[in-house]
Amino acid sequence: MKSMKPKILLAVLILLTATGQLLFAQTKGVVVDKVSRQPISYVSIYAKTGDKVLGTVTNDKGEFSIDFSFQTLFFSHISYEKTEITKSDLRDSIYLIPTTTLLTEVVVSSRQPKWIKSVLTKIVEQKNKNYQATEKVFSYKYETYTLNDSNGYAFRSNGNLLIPQLKKNAQFKIDAQKNIIKYKDKTAGTDFSNLRRMLYDDFLLNLDNNFIKDNNFSKNSSFSDKNKNIVQLNFSSKKYTDYEGYLVLDTLNKVILEVGRSTGTDFNIKTQTSGMLRNLIASRVGFNYNTWVTKSITKYSKVGQSYYMSDCKYKFYMKTSTKNKKVNSSYFTSMESQLSFDNKTQNSTKEFKIIPKPYYLVVFYTKQMKEAEESLNKVPVSFEKF
Repeated sequence: MKSMKPKILLAVLILLTATGQLLFAQTKGVVVDKVSRQPISYVSIYAKTGDKVLGTVTNDKGEFSIDFSFQTLFFSHISYEKTEITKSDLRDSIYLIPTTTLLTEVVVSSRQPKWIKSVLTKIVEQKNKNYQATEKVFSYKYETYTLNDSNGYAFRSNGNLLIPQLKKNAQFKIDAQKNIIKYKDKTAGTDFSNLRRMLYDDFLLNLDNNFIKDNNFSKNSSFSDKNKNIVQLNFSSKKYTDYEGYLVLDTLNKVILEVGRSTGTDFNIKTQTSGMLRNLIASRVGFNYNTWVTKSITKYSKVGQSYYMSDCKYKFYMKTSTKNKKVNSSYFTSMESQLSFDNKTQNSTKEFKIIPKPYYLVVFYTKQMKEAEESLNKVPVSFEKF
């Protein structure tokens, strides 16, 4: 009997080791577009566990790895239908159904059709006449979801939003009447960050002749519409390899009806941050941007005699790292937001607050910036469980 004890002990150790491996085994797979069969990058994947939300994001090849326990996984991306899959139904490949116009490959040609530049130039010339010709108040609905390394967060707001006349340095204003936060406890505050980006980074606000000069354009032959005057153009930056998108144009009325844009790390870092400040932070604390991508889809509708933004979806994904003598870590944040408008306004019960412009890395805030930030953060909120 004595000779059996070591064998029994060894068997127990093997069983415990195998069990431990099963408990901590990672679930791996890839998320794929059901139509094009192409992998989908930066899809938010999360599970609800009690009051907490745990999650991850697919990489640039659509691959994911789950290292937390779950019964149901949620897959979310602004260009696809939200999907939930139970543990028993999970497979190596997850297929998502697209909800937006798909980009075909941009064909860069030195012989770009002359009509494209002509139509775009006319749109630029007439944009102040065709877009936001007058200040107007709309009712709005804003939803945003944030997933990071440690938890999940959701914020929903509706009320009235003042869209200013289309001109330089115009300010948007908001009457946020109903605001709901979903978080594990009541320590979280409001999050209007993506709303600010969608409004002040709106394509039409910044559209000028430099955009026409700095990009290559091609007509998407696979796009079709009942109105033959409506076409889709794909564009890609001549300067940045990670900036591309599409425009849906009404060539007869010389207006843009929809814009899709995708920007990558190189473009975002160089256009949204200060090189001097980046170098200072990198040298002092070892902070770096590893990945920074955004995707947006904006639609415009005619109200009266002018066009206004009617719907916008926005995706923000950032992965950063800090590496120095004391810290060696990485951190990700994935945000998905939607903003929609209705021509019927709600009863305004409060004064409109200024929506401050989005700021990334800045040396200091002015007094006016601070006051606008503080005022927007003080809107009344209620809390719900995620």
